[in-house]
Amino acid sequence: EEMATQSEELQEQAEILKSINEELEKLSIVARETDNAIIIMNEKGQFLWVNDGFTRLYGITMEEFFAKYTDIFETISIPDIINIIQKGIDEKQTVVYESNNTTKFGNMIHVQTTITPVIDASGKIQKLVAIQSDISKLKSAEIEIKQKNEEITVQKEELLKHRYHLEQIVKERTA
Repeated sequence: EEMATQSEELQEQAEILKSINEELEKLSIVARETDNAIIIMNEKGQFLWVNDGFTRLYGITMEEFFAKYTDIFETISIPDIINIIQKGIDEKQTVVYESNNTTKFGNMIHVQTTITPVIDASGKIQKLVAIQSDISKLKSAEIEIKQKNEEITVQKEELLKHRYHLEQIVKERTA
């Protein structure tokens, strides 16, 4: 009877482990296959892990990255962003910022970074998770749209001047 009870408990634990492993496999696929760079840091911003998307985005391996940098504050030279990140850590809040970064091959990319603190039951930060998305094409499109809008505005002003001039000519001839 005791063995049967233990067998049932083991069976239940095996089912729980199977379910957990299935979830871990899903998360592993997401972390490995996404084009976004995912960075896991400790509560002080020291790097612990980067995914394959990071390697593809920046052209740098995890080993090369860890040999060059130890924490997020070393990778950023803009004081405002450093203050934003520190404020997010201090207030245990998600922070989002945009920055221009350079890949291993010297290409400039514009990225949006979201840093989210992972907080335990006692309210202490356990980890920081950063997700970086390449928004270079979006920024290029924004610049192009802004330029087109400026061109349209100039053309509109020229048309208004021309219209006013024509109205003046019509008034003079009518008079």
